Amino acid sequence: MRPERLVIEGFACFLRRQELDFTGLELFTISGPTGAGKSTLLDGVSFALFGDVPRVGTHGRKQLVSAGCDRLSAQLEFRVGEARYRVARTLTRKGTAKVRLEQHDGQGYGILLGDQQRRVDPLIVELLGLNAAAFYQAALLPQGEFARFLKAAPAARQEMLSSLLRLDVYDRMQALATRRRDRLTAQVVEQRRTLETEYQGVSEEACVAQAAQIEALEQGILGVRAQREEAARAVSSLSAWREKTVLLTECEALAASLARAEPQIASSRERLARAARVEPLVGLLVEADRAASARELACERAARVATERAAAEEAQAASEASLLVAQEAAREIPLLREQLAALHRASGLTQELVTARARLRVLDRERRALVKAGQASVKSREQASALREAAQAGLDQAAARERDLAAALARARREHAASHLRGALTLGEPCPVCEHPVAALPTLGEGASSQSDALSEVASLREQHGAAEQAAREAERAIALADQALAVLEERAQAGERELARVEAEAASFAARVAELEASLRAVSPSGDPEADASAVTRRVEALEVELDARRSAAQRAREAAQAAAQKAAHLTEIAAAATAEASLREGEVTSALGRAGFGDREEASRARLTEAVALQLSEQVAEHGARRGAVAEQLRALTASLGARRVSAEELREAEARAASLQQALERQLGELSREQQALAQLQGRLARAEELRASLEAAEAALVSIRRLTSDLRANGLKAYILEEAFTELVRGASQRLFRLTNERYSLEFETQQIWVVDHDHAGEARLCDTLSGGETFLASLSLALELSEQVQRSAGAVHLDSLFIDEGFGALDEDTRALVTETLQNLGEGGRMVGIITHIPELRDELAQQVRVTKRDGYSTVEVDRG
Repeated sequence: MRPERLVIEGFACFLRRQELDFTGLELFTISGPTGAGKSTLLDGVSFALFGDVPRVGTHGRKQLVSAGCDRLSAQLEFRVGEARYRVARTLTRKGTAKVRLEQHDGQGYGILLGDQQRRVDPLIVELLGLNAAAFYQAALLPQGEFARFLKAAPAARQEMLSSLLRLDVYDRMQALATRRRDRLTAQVVEQRRTLETEYQGVSEEACVAQAAQIEALEQGILGVRAQREEAARAVSSLSAWREKTVLLTECEALAASLARAEPQIASSRERLARAARVEPLVGLLVEADRAASARELACERAARVATERAAAEEAQAASEASLLVAQEAAREIPLLREQLAALHRASGLTQELVTARARLRVLDRERRALVKAGQASVKSREQASALREAAQAGLDQAAARERDLAAALARARREHAASHLRGALTLGEPCPVCEHPVAALPTLGEGASSQSDALSEVASLREQHGAAEQAAREAERAIALADQALAVLEERAQAGERELARVEAEAASFAARVAELEASLRAVSPSGDPEADASAVTRRVEALEVELDARRSAAQRAREAAQAAAQKAAHLTEIAAAATAEASLREGEVTSALGRAGFGDREEASRARLTEAVALQLSEQVAEHGARRGAVAEQLRALTASLGARRVSAEELREAEARAASLQQALERQLGELSREQQALAQLQGRLARAEELRASLEAAEAALVSIRRLTSDLRANGLKAYILEEAFTELVRGASQRLFRLTNERYSLEFETQQIWVVDHDHAGEARLCDTLSGGETFLASLSLALELSEQVQRSAGAVHLDSLFIDEGFGALDEDTRALVTETLQNLGEGGRMVGIITHIPELRDELAQQVRVTKRDGYSTVEVDRG
């Protein structure tokens, strides 16, 4: 496994997202101050792969969530051989964990391998070939775990090495062989039981006996089939004679029926003849009927149109009257238009009135605000005057106090001077001021019994005098500020009074204009809303105009309808007269034609007429009757000649059919029995083949069982695996011993004996002792030798896991400078083999020796990562 990119966020000291790109890194250091988060980077790799961090344990993982964060995340892209994978895990403070494992498909991580922990964790172990414990020992060596393999118990070392070298394949082989043995044992037992129970009596002899029985059945079936065919031929012959006998009887009955129907056929012939005579008269009858119907229709339409003409003339008179009423009402339209024009002119006054009222309200608000501001200004001036008077009183008091303190200070100074002079005078000696002999010493004032008291009093009075001067100056400043405030307030008051006067004058002007506009509106629009009144007048004018137009149109339509009705009535009257004459002419022609055809009147002729369907039916009856009589006579002659005196009854035919059916049933029963016997033979032959297969399979399973039992017995002893582990340990300790011998300047080597790793001290005559006796630096060198050799051995082992990276996180601080250089050289040689080697250190000398570096910096409470690829 070789890491390619690590991304962590909210992970311990890495509060913000940090990305560590391992691409191009071979041998590098991870450096930074103590506590910056160097080991935390390895924790991120461990958490991403296994969801666990060795140094905090499973229950302490939530403590890795950065302060102020609700969750941590770690994402690792890594390569195993040529395949690339990406695993990402998150963990919340509440303990909720999520994981996702993906594989690179050549364009991106588009193949999802799992998104649940129970699926992903085994897949990670399968991909790496290592569980978490083995990975920490062979590839990721965290603090406190470096020497674990060196000092581990023999059983723990065997388990770890077995996992690294994948020697558990022998355990799986043993388990697989055991399962194979158990399956073969169960198979042998089951096949023996099946042969003894289900296939008992299945043999070649049984098949031969079954075939003989089938042959006997087939011979019996041949005899029955011959009898059935003979009976079938007899039934066929009798059936033909029976059909002719029945047909002859039917023909005789039909001939008698046709003879009885002869009178009815004669009547039909007579009806067809009468219908033929009346047929030439049909056209005249139809024309006469048509002319009569036309006459009735024309007279009816003429009467109906006369009624319509009278109604149209009445509607015309009513429309003319309605038009006169509408014209009278329309005389009001000019007056309404004049009123409408006046209302439109008044609409402009309405808008002006609204504007004036709005301005009047604004001026009223301004006036009230100015009055209120004037009142506040008066109050402010009163407060400013009161403050000035108070400041003046304070100034007067401060001035009086200053004068008193000045006088007291002058007295104190004189007394101090006297006290000072008194200390320098001696009776009888010259005075230093007047040079006259001192006759008597000067007396001290009250409260200044000594020079020190005088000095104290002077200092106190000077301090009080300074305070009084300060109070006076502050009072003067307060008076000046009060004067300035009074001046400003006075100016504001005057400006407010001028503005109030202006607002009141403008308000009076707008009030007068409002009254004027309201009077003008009332004169034109009593409602006070000219637009509404104008709308009402407009609707009235439009209604009158629409009504007048409608009445004019209605009157015009009524006049046109009356004229059209008169013209139509005259035309239909002429048509009715012509139709009456035509009907009289046609009726005379019909009467003459009926007499010539032998009919007394139209009623008799109508009864003689036949519909086309009735005529066709009668014709078909007459024709069919003649045809059937001829056909029946011919058929009777043919049947009499064919049958002669031979007649076959239905009973004779039924007896022959019953015998044939009985033979058919017997044949079907024997055929069914034959089919069942054949099926039984086929099943017996199949069971015989299956029994042979089972016997062959049983022999093979018994032979395989002998071999698998021997293999299971050999694997159960664990001799092969123990031998391989013994050899692996010997080889591991031998290689590590050579590395340790070089790293310790030929002082120490290792040997493996009695399942224990011993340290050989060549400076003490080759004494072998336990690893626990080594110092910290010596333990580090021995552990490093084992770790490096273990990685090399794993790499060399065919089928073992691929350890393409190694991280070391401790021990260098315990080495001297020469040994550290030797270790560095060893690790450099290891990196040249294509393996990534990362060393966590805070030692500047070791950091500077390697060109490739990962620097971890901590500032403002969180850490960042920077990569220098040299």
